[in-house]
Amino acid sequence: MIRRGRQALLAAAALAALAAAGCAPEAGQVTDRRYTPAHSWVDQQCTTILQPSGQSVRTCTPVTRYEPDRYALRLEAGDDAGWRRVPEDEYDRCHTGDQYPACAREGTR
Repeated sequence: MIRRGRQALLAAAALAALAAAGCAPEAGQVTDRRYTPAHSWVDQQCTTILQPSGQSVRTCTPVTRYEPDRYALRLEAGDDAGWRRVPEDEYDRCHTGDQYPACAREGTR
């Protein structure tokens, strides 16, 4: 049970990072980097069916969920700041202190 709670917490943190990632400026200084490794967890998908007799029958099926690797850069541009999801190659090329998106272009390092 503790393991499931931890996995749910990791999934919620990844989802929060994903939601925040859409609020980053288009360009700015890289102030932080975040990598979230791929992970999976088992969840339950439940269905309730109302039978003609009026009784309801609930069945639950285990479902494996998968979250891929996530790469994000925190950008700051004046008063605007936020997390931007980026592909792995851009993440590898951009480091704290670099200017994004210039650092993301091939051959800049």
